[in-house]
Amino acid sequence: MMLINRDKVKTAVGISLLCASVLGIGYGAGLLMGDRFMESILLREGRFPLLLSRPVHQFYDVYSLINSSNPFSRLSGYYSLVDNNMVNEKFIADRYGREQFIVTQRTLLWVLSHAKDRDGAVKFYASIYKTSNDSLKMDILRHMKRLDKKYFDGFVKENKLTHPVIPD
Repeated sequence: MMLINRDKVKTAVGISLLCASVLGIGYGAGLLMGDRFMESILLREGRFPLLLSRPVHQFYDVYSLINSSNPFSRLSGYYSLVDNNMVNEKFIADRYGREQFIVTQRTLLWVLSHAKDRDGAVKFYASIYKTSNDSLKMDILRHMKRLDKKYFDGFVKENKLTHPVIPD
């Protein structure tokens, strides 16, 4: 008759539970922090994490485009942020202040309209409205109206804007 060693069984069960716990914690941490980690690598110009693993070509291409010295390449990179659902409001606001071409600024306004934080986008639009030129003001109002109609109506009343200025 064969006897089961209880100490070995306890050890095996303990190791199995430990492995399952570690896997569960790792999976949960990956779900919570994965998107933020990728976004911070891409948008904060840090290259160290790229040394830890082989970079995905699309990810590296977007990184290269948005940090290019060529304004047309940056423009492509900004569109890529929307395509990859990686629009960060703070990053776009910072880049808007740096960009000097109207076309690129208009694109950044459009990109910001695809942000996850709609309230932050609308407040940014309101903060730059008075210092913008007329064509940018039209875009700002159009995006503001599309994102938050109530905020837009309040903004129009507060700034006493007339109907010819307000886009359809």
